[in-house]
Amino acid sequence: MSLRHFARLVTHTQLLPVLESGEETLVGGQAVMEGVMMRAPHSYCVAVRRSNGEIATEEAPLPRVSEKYPIFKLPILRGVGTLGQAMSLGVKALRFSTNIAMEEENAAKGKPEASSEVPAWMMTLNLVFSIGFFIIMYKVLPAFATGQLSNYFPVLQQGALFSLVDGVIRLIIFLAFLTGCLSTTVPSTKWSTTLSPAGPSP
Repeated sequence: MSLRHFARLVTHTQLLPVLESGEETLVGGQAVMEGVMMRAPHSYCVAVRRSNGEIATEEAPLPRVSEKYPIFKLPILRGVGTLGQAMSLGVKALRFSTNIAMEEENAAKGKPEASSEVPAWMMTLNLVFSIGFFIIMYKVLPAFATGQLSNYFPVLQQGALFSLVDGVIRLIIFLAFLTGCLSTTVPSTKWSTTLSPAGPSP
């Protein structure tokens, strides 16, 4: 990073409270494929590193849900709307990073650029499958296993013991998945630290 870019970064960071008109600046984000998505109160940006070291970005304003749909200003629905927007934004960021990865893979294979887009139905199917898998593995399976054990040990039919055994089974499943993830070896990739040339200052 050059001295000029570092100075711009420091200046923008210091001016964030002023740009937000004194509003508290809350910044969050999530990891995506070979990159990260960062969300500010009124905008978001996704940055993904290409295999040649360049950074592909996508940024756009992000209006609040309550501004588009006033019903989400209500106390209970406000959290539901915020959660829904966060999930939608996360899926959108993951789709952008996946498109970048597919674009490079298809370019290496000589496939047309039109095939580099991930269909929306595929992302929806993936999300539905993930939620269904989570419900089955962490809700249905432990309850079913505890119910089967209570047939052999009637004492487990008591509410407290049933919940305790159910929680222990969930913990065992979680540790099994965690052990499997930690034991999976991922080949390391050396990336170039050279960034793409910055455009002209706004």
